[in-house]
Amino acid sequence: MNNTLSVWLICCITLLANTLPATAGAIGFIKGSGPTVYWVGNDGKRYVFPNGRTYESWFYNGQNTEYRITTLQDSQLSQFPLGGNVTYRPAVRLVKIQTDPKVYAVAGGGVLRWITSEAIATQLYGYDWNQKVDDVPVEFFVNYSLGEDITYAYQFNVVNALNSITNPDNDRSIKQWVAQNIPPVATPPIAQPFAGQVSMTADQTAIYPPAEPNSITFRTTVTNATIPTSNLRIDIYNPAGAFQKNCTGAAVCEYTINYQHVVSNVDVQYYAIVSDSQGNILPRAYSPTVLVRPSFSKTTLNSSAQPTLQEGYSVVLTGKLVLPSDTNLSTLTTLIIDRRDGQVIKTCHGTDICNADAYPVYRPGGNNTIHWTISASDQYGNIITSADSADTVITRAP
Repeated sequence: MNNTLSVWLICCITLLANTLPATAGAIGFIKGSGPTVYWVGNDGKRYVFPNGRTYESWFYNGQNTEYRITTLQDSQLSQFPLGGNVTYRPAVRLVKIQTDPKVYAVAGGGVLRWITSEAIATQLYGYDWNQKVDDVPVEFFVNYSLGEDITYAYQFNVVNALNSITNPDNDRSIKQWVAQNIPPVATPPIAQPFAGQVSMTADQTAIYPPAEPNSITFRTTVTNATIPTSNLRIDIYNPAGAFQKNCTGAAVCEYTINYQHVVSNVDVQYYAIVSDSQGNILPRAYSPTVLVRPSFSKTTLNSSAQPTLQEGYSVVLTGKLVLPSDTNLSTLTTLIIDRRDGQVIKTCHGTDICNADAYPVYRPGGNNTIHWTISASDQYGNIITSADSADTVITRAP
């Protein structure tokens, strides 16, 4: 650098320093006749804001507003040698590029850290995190370096990252260390095409616990995947959408559920979601619906009663259980119940048919509309109840 230029730079920097507040020796924002804004650092070099979104990130929450943009003549601007591009201020925005579905948090020194799940993004940036994502042009992606993935929210402190870097000069000093220790992103990652077929089967079509088999095994299989098996992840969910199991680095994943006893009919259908290491997913696969039924699957109750019945006359009640062929009848207890007051009319043991003769009594001033039901149970506590019989009105005897 010749003496004339040295004197010019000293004068120019002195002029700017007298005009703008200095922070850690930095000078501030400058521009020439064009729209591009630069940051002049304490090394006397100008650093380019590659786009408006990057520039705006440095004014988060009203910070750096004390630095106004100073317009110079282009001949003066050219005396400040270019030092490189400014990257996003850490933690202000999330970033991605169009050729990569990953979303990154920005750490100090232009280090990008992949947020590996939507749940973590929500913990760090709130439920509207997807409204805080900016696309970085591919040609500027090389200004960043890739850091460690964020697999737990505690691995990235948004507040600390934000408050530790207040202007581009602070960030540049970190970037100098990064350049010596973390290789830059030479080529932006390109999303690998992800395709394949997913199927899910069940080893049973119906079970009647506790009678065996009383378990169901759901098997998810991925075939014709366009990526290595080592990059596959299979997640299995129950009918309510609750996560049950995951298998990584495998094309087959099995999940078994056991039923000790059930008290009502259940229709079970599980589903699986297959993804790759970049978060791309295949269409979810559903299992066949498996019927889970108590050891007896149905009860019926027949009544000989008419819509009205005079007290003193009997009603023949017949309860019947519909059972699997291998049911042990000796374990069953059947009750025929008067629904007016819950009175048990008849108790039957060890049979699939229960008969009773009922003699309803007229109740002066009381409830004289009656219906009956049948309730059956086994030694495991499984209970099933029939629908009520039709209403019968009891009348007083003459």
